[in-house]
Amino acid sequence: MGALQRVPDNFPWLYLRPVDSFPCHDRTGIPRSRDFLVSCGKEQNPLKPLKAIQGWVANFFSCSGCRRHFMDMTTKTFPMEASNVKKPEDVVLYLWKAHNIVNKRLNGDEATEDPQFTKEQFPPTYLCPECQKSATGNGKDVELDPEKTLQFLLNYSTNIKARP
Repeated sequence: MGALQRVPDNFPWLYLRPVDSFPCHDRTGIPRSRDFLVSCGKEQNPLKPLKAIQGWVANFFSCSGCRRHFMDMTTKTFPMEASNVKKPEDVVLYLWKAHNIVNKRLNGDEATEDPQFTKEQFPPTYLCPECQKSATGNGKDVELDPEKTLQFLLNYSTNIKARP
């Protein structure tokens, strides 16, 4: 991966200024899970919002390396298709799994590692011990229970507090 370029401090952000000036660190741009599920009726295709995210990344994401990795992941490694997303809850689980795929790939990468926000699987055990299904070997490879994790994500994403 090539060297990442910081966005200048005076860049005219309209929304979601990254904490550390790297455009690929989108920590708050994905719609809140519960809001999506409430607004997504049974008739709506749950792939629509994911495809919108994919289209935005493909056409507007400023980090070309991140864009390439995202598009490869969502078309090849972990395809954004009906077999992976059948109901609205699957959208939340898809985004969670995709986030963890990216974090696993980036973990320890000097160009992207941020000591304040290390690339770990989410949610960590200290945030959701009941989400943990099993641990293997070194304890870092934790399998998480999708149903318990979904409930955690729905609660966690709805209880976001604005900074003072």
